[in-house]
Amino acid sequence: RGDTLTVKETVLIPHSLGWFYAAFTAYLGFIPYRDEGKLMGLAALGEERRANNPWPERLSKILRVTRDGYEVDPTFTKFGGHYFADRFTDALVKLVTGFDPTLEPVAYGEKIQQGGAAVSKYLDPRYVDLAWGVQEKLEEAAKAMVTRAVKEYGIRNLCIAGGVGLNCKMNGELLQATPVERIFVQPASNDAGTSIGA
Repeated sequence: RGDTLTVKETVLIPHSLGWFYAAFTAYLGFIPYRDEGKLMGLAALGEERRANNPWPERLSKILRVTRDGYEVDPTFTKFGGHYFADRFTDALVKLVTGFDPTLEPVAYGEKIQQGGAAVSKYLDPRYVDLAWGVQEKLEEAAKAMVTRAVKEYGIRNLCIAGGVGLNCKMNGELLQATPVERIFVQPASNDAGTSIGA
């Protein structure tokens, strides 16, 4: 209120939506903490097949939406073996390939032949559907958290900071599907923004 900030609650590591999203950014062959916008854009290509997409339910093993918010299982994102990459564990690979053995992690810049041309491997519809499922789970968790906060604290204005806050698709969903009236996204979501409010 006014010029006073009061912390009402915190979400502690390892229950990080950023870790969840960064894990799949890396899994799909992008650079985590830089290319999350590419994952968001890739997810949009799966919109037409959303009715039959099994990934949101499957990903509930990693990101579980609860009555009070959400929980991220860090054994898929941080804690455990990291044979393939630093941002996700071998358990994540096992989970994804357990549903579809062809969906192994995409190497940065990896190409496949499709229609007689070399295209980025992540453009394979199966990877696109995975990306759509990841985006859907992110939005589901964010909507649950914001809806509860609006009810519990009586807020109507929402300020978002951090890398996940730059996910414009999620922000549009928050504005459309929650009781929030206005959203402000702090644009300096990296270390450059730490001095704001100091």
